[in-house]
Amino acid sequence: MEQKFDAAPVCAIPDISAPSLAITYSPWQEWNCVYEAERALCRGTIFPCLDKPFLEGGCPNG
Repeated sequence: MEQKFDAAPVCAIPDISAPSLAITYSPWQEWNCVYEAERALCRGTIFPCLDKPFLEGGCPNG
């Protein structure tokens, strides 16, 4: 038995009556000093102000 699915159009308006799971906030990144290409590749970002390395060991309070 073949099933048919009704596909919503690509430009469908989202249902705003449903609660949101999350809301994002992304401030504009100012283009000031940047890392050189080789260092940026090693650090994972070209912006020194976004260079926040992960610490091993998890949360110190948990």
